[in-house]
Amino acid sequence: MEAAVPAAVPIWQKYLLTPDEAAALSGLSPSFIRHAGLRAKNDGYNFPCCWIGMHMKVNRILFEKWLIDKTDGHRDFKTEWLIKETDKPRRGRPRKVR
Repeated sequence: MEAAVPAAVPIWQKYLLTPDEAAALSGLSPSFIRHAGLRAKNDGYNFPCCWIGMHMKVNRILFEKWLIDKTDGHRDFKTEWLIKETDKPRRGRPRKVR
């Protein structure tokens, strides 16, 4: 007997998303979402995520509401800081281009 392979659940039906799935859903970069999650974990930023061990998950329903709140035409200070942090080059030697 062959084991049944579970069908993949579409992103818009999941409750918890990975940073890459949240990025695909919203159009934001995955690094911005990871920075926002770390900021929420450490500094109390209002990003709708939870941590399961070392893995960050984004609550899809609250994330959609968060996006609506953030797209009212005004940016708050913490969001501006996150955008600047996302654009910074990483520490260390740059990777080789192959």
